[in-house]
Amino acid sequence: MIDQPLISVIVPVYNVEKYLSQCIESIINQTYSNLEIILVNDGSTDNSAIICDEYVSNFDNIKVIHKKNEGVGIARNIGLINSLGEYVYFVDSDDWIEHNLLEIVLSSQEGVNNDILIFGYKKQYKNNSLEKIVVPDDFVIEDVTDNKFELAKILNSGSGLAVWDKLIRRTLILDNEILFDSKKRGQDFTFVIKCLSAAKRVRSIRKALYNYRIIYNVLSKFDENIIKNHITNFELLLSLFKRNVEKKESEFDFYLSNIFVLWFTIVIPINIVSNKKISLKEKIQYFEELLINSRLVKYSNILDFSKLTFKKKIIFYIYKNSGKYTLFLLSRILVFLRTKLNFSN
Repeated sequence: MIDQPLISVIVPVYNVEKYLSQCIESIINQTYSNLEIILVNDGSTDNSAIICDEYVSNFDNIKVIHKKNEGVGIARNIGLINSLGEYVYFVDSDDWIEHNLLEIVLSSQEGVNNDILIFGYKKQYKNNSLEKIVVPDDFVIEDVTDNKFELAKILNSGSGLAVWDKLIRRTLILDNEILFDSKKRGQDFTFVIKCLSAAKRVRSIRKALYNYRIIYNVLSKFDENIIKNHITNFELLLSLFKRNVEKKESEFDFYLSNIFVLWFTIVIPINIVSNKKISLKEKIQYFEELLINSRLVKYSNILDFSKLTFKKKIIFYIYKNSGKYTLFLLSRILVFLRTKLNFSN
């Protein structure tokens, strides 16, 4: 395409033979054609590597990098280092994208180049049935530094913190030396928060263009530093939303309180309970840490949780007013609701 920027689509691949072809096909069949597709095979032990090689042999704009298994963060870094596009876009290999995603997002530029373009997504169960649609409002933020209030509104929609719901200007990443770290969980949040902190012009688009596949009970390595790493990311968010307009604090607190409850009373507890590689005693110790960690206690006391949904208010109340065993049992119930009744967070 003449006068249309090259987009580098980076796909980390690890043991996803069941879903990989659907993912790659959704990228190949984009209505926007000026793109390179970089598949990074992170030491897969199933047929994923073979599938990647087959696509490379049939399409000139696809390349594959085979490497030993080091985790999704390192795989994304390898793809980024080998990319040439003006923008980069990360797609998870068990998900798929709408056929016109890139065309819609790039056409929203309206002649002005943004640092980050954010859009919505559909949460899909593994049988491709729709669970939920998440979209941000349409916003153009000319200068993120002076308009954190608008950024908080975008993130409050549920969009904006994933790596796959945005296109990012490649020079923004490289000029600010932003790379994924090797954490087992939360490295995507760290990367995105750093990109948002470095960005000047951000646009959000009220369209759901990504299909995020929900797969429960997938065995993965347990991150022994899961609490510490999420606290670090939460503090990066606090730094990102450094208050500079007194009357706008409530929007920041609304977003931060939502994230606090989601991460520290739902996501982390569910990951601890579901892990089969640690003992019951170790799990209870993690729950005790969630309740007594001085930084978590501090944030749970200073943030405004009054605007949360009723469900999250109840969960937060239990978190604040119960012990480690009660929190453990609550998390077991949440796991049951998610896996047996398709009850999402």
